[in-house]
Amino acid sequence: SSFAIGDEFELTGEDLHIANLECQLGPVTLGLTAQWPDRVRVRVDDSLQNGLRISAGEHPVTLRQFLPATGRTRASNLLAGRLLPTVTLAVIGPVAQDADGFTSTTVTISGFLLGRNEDAILIGLYRDSAVAHLFDIVKPLPGLGDPPDNQQQLVLGIPFTARVEPGNYQLIVVVNGQQARQSPTVALVPP
Repeated sequence: SSFAIGDEFELTGEDLHIANLECQLGPVTLGLTAQWPDRVRVRVDDSLQNGLRISAGEHPVTLRQFLPATGRTRASNLLAGRLLPTVTLAVIGPVAQDADGFTSTTVTISGFLLGRNEDAILIGLYRDSAVAHLFDIVKPLPGLGDPPDNQQQLVLGIPFTARVEPGNYQLIVVVNGQQARQSPTVALVPP
């Protein structure tokens, strides 16, 4: 029920070997890679990486059959599918430390479906078996005529006021309630 860009998943049912069948994930159509009478295999295409057509989150999944004789489509019942963000890289900027021993830096996160302006984006710093710090990221809305927001990069600013102690943390990225599988370790240690 959860998958990321490039993954394949299967849907099971009856009479799934019929012609003109496609899978709809929220606003996008996904390609079928295999069909059997009792299941279909679906691929989350790499072309969705830029995030222009869909964001990470929970989306309705349906199978639809185009009916050439009438020009209509017939759809299955709705299922819920969870599209995950993907983290490919986390780069730490210069780390500073204040008189109280807390750090300040920026972390530039690269990947896919990392959130648009209207998405709910949370970033956690995890260590010692607990989330030590949680940041609610609010991207500014684009101005009139601005291009769509880039979902392939996200910048976490960590100010001294966040009271983050130096050390190694796992970076947890959650977009619209869905957590990326990858949690890279970031060393927030001043030089």
